[in-house]
Amino acid sequence: MLFVWMAAMQSAHPWNNVWVATTAWFPSQGKTLAHAAFIQNFNVAYIARTYGSFEGKDFYFTNRELFGNASSVLGDLRANPRFVVGQIVRNVRALPSTMLQVTDLSHLRLFSLRGLTLAACLVILYGALRAARDEPTRVFVLGNVLHMGITALSYVKLRWMYPAIPILVLSASWYGVKVCERGLLRRAPSLLRRLATPFLLILLSNGITAWISVVSRVARDVPRGEVRILEQRELTSMKASFQRWHPLIQGCRGILVLENTFTGAFANVPLDSIYDVWEIPPFGHLGDSAYHGLRPDRIDCVLVSEQLATEVGGGTNFQIRYANYIRPYVQQLQGLGAVTYDIPRFGQVIILPGPVHG
Repeated sequence: MLFVWMAAMQSAHPWNNVWVATTAWFPSQGKTLAHAAFIQNFNVAYIARTYGSFEGKDFYFTNRELFGNASSVLGDLRANPRFVVGQIVRNVRALPSTMLQVTDLSHLRLFSLRGLTLAACLVILYGALRAARDEPTRVFVLGNVLHMGITALSYVKLRWMYPAIPILVLSASWYGVKVCERGLLRRAPSLLRRLATPFLLILLSNGITAWISVVSRVARDVPRGEVRILEQRELTSMKASFQRWHPLIQGCRGILVLENTFTGAFANVPLDSIYDVWEIPPFGHLGDSAYHGLRPDRIDCVLVSEQLATEVGGGTNFQIRYANYIRPYVQQLQGLGAVTYDIPRFGQVIILPGPVHG
């Protein structure tokens, strides 16, 4: 009864899924993280390997090429075992070099060789296991290794390698002690011996590189009086341009936006007035019978970021939606008298005046 009650309490909102988007045209409804990650990342890999470009490609189509009508990971494996197994093998091969990106070792050309990269990872793991003095710590270390390794069933990414951090700390501490006790620093001055462990901790992290980047950006920002925190600099930024576009959408009946999660989280507008671009199909054109969502009585405001207007998207292709639906709809609104606002470091906001907007 408890599970039935919990299921009944679950939100029916179309963004209540892994992608936080409308999934009507997605191969998976995104209710389970494992299947959603598998579907997206295996299609991304397939498109890259087969076509070399995401231009004009969307996993609504390519997933059928890959897996036919399969609707589960097991079904996908049965439909195309050769591709699934081959991609998992490629992912496993990428694990060592991706894990080393958490450290500053990745900046040394020596570790661009696959064999040395694997050897470095094994040496680090050995040090961490030796530093683990009790069973729970060893289980913790091996559990984190498994945590990283299981990403090979989907896709190997740097942000999924963060379980390596405690392993790196344990390994650096153990090797630091051993170098002082038995290594070349055994007879070195005490200050030098004390620096061994901090040096290894720095080497087995990417802190130096990361902080150099942060400091260099701040040094450029300060003279301009534009110190930014958690904002993109080279690309468009919803946060940086918030004060410019947010007042414009007050009173909008419906708002179409690529950045639906940011808008829903921070804009002072009703959540049910925000529409994401993924409700638009990756086929057809404006006015086709398959989709009637772009209407002035439903959506009278469109936020077109530079990303939406110029980029493609991987796996799920928003450029198809923009070219075939959103851009023609913007032109339609402008023909009806919509006002276009150019927003620095964002793009454009198109507002169709009405009784609320004035």
